[in-house]
Amino acid sequence: MTVPAEGDPPKYFSGTNSRINAKAVTSGSQHVASLKVFIEGQEAYSTTSPTPPPFKAEIKVSLMFDSTHFEVPADGKLTVRAEATDENGTLYVKEIEVPVSNKAVLFQNPFYGNVPGGDGFTPTKAALEACNYTIAVANNTGSWTKANVMAALEDCNAFYVNTHGTTTPKFQTPAGDWVTVPDVLTSRTNAIGTDLPPFNSTGKPPMSISFIDSCDTSQGQNNAFGDAFQFPNKNEYNRLMPEDQAHFGWQTLVAAAIANKWNTYLWSALQSGITASKARDEAVIKMATIEKVYILPTQVWLTGDANARLHNVYTGTELPAPTPWVRVIPNY
Repeated sequence: MTVPAEGDPPKYFSGTNSRINAKAVTSGSQHVASLKVFIEGQEAYSTTSPTPPPFKAEIKVSLMFDSTHFEVPADGKLTVRAEATDENGTLYVKEIEVPVSNKAVLFQNPFYGNVPGGDGFTPTKAALEACNYTIAVANNTGSWTKANVMAALEDCNAFYVNTHGTTTPKFQTPAGDWVTVPDVLTSRTNAIGTDLPPFNSTGKPPMSISFIDSCDTSQGQNNAFGDAFQFPNKNEYNRLMPEDQAHFGWQTLVAAAIANKWNTYLWSALQSGITASKARDEAVIKMATIEKVYILPTQVWLTGDANARLHNVYTGTELPAPTPWVRVIPNY
């Protein structure tokens, strides 16, 4: 009996929509009695088959899991282990290692961040760290430029910036240069390379969550920045639309002084594992009821997948999975 992972494993695990397959199949007259799957030593799946008859030739499963559930191992890889037994209790094992990539990039213009109440950087960073993101770049000084942003965008799957923006749309660095939609698209195209995630040539993940905390960059329900951040706007499992990817942007002028509270509420809600749309709505309610600052949900424009998650396994709906970090993909 063999215990293969059917098909090639992905080049990496990233975000809350990571997937892996396992299959135990007989070679002869053996009966498959059980199959278990472990990720980093935690049981993700377990099933047994009664002693024959009926004879069972195979057991297989496809799993989706939240890679941010795990602290990043020292070697940067998650270990997946499949264990199967036959009717005699003989154990068969297959183990693979796959790189995990959850990296966050944060920028803040001190002109806005130093306004009383204007620090959106600190609560955002704290929530991302709590979700086991590696903070690849965190710059809240006046030293960052467009070149810094474009370079950082080539290897991350969470992005936050707090600075000045316009309806063009574009956002400004402390150096005075501007980051435009084509700039972001260039960086994200370089990040993905050829083929679709998570089998793309570079082995770098697509963007999971991004937020331009700047005035007007989504004015008029403008999806341009969102589309650029979410390139290629599809993956190998869903070739029709962005899946588990969300971008936030303001449709309006926004006061710098609310950035700290707004991002505290938004990112803590995302950290709790609810969807992007529910996290936005929860932040809107808390701003109104606690801070007496009134924001319409539509003023914080959401591009991409409203059901995207920063933490806890993606389900494609607002409903959580029974086990927060892993679920079986049906009809495999």
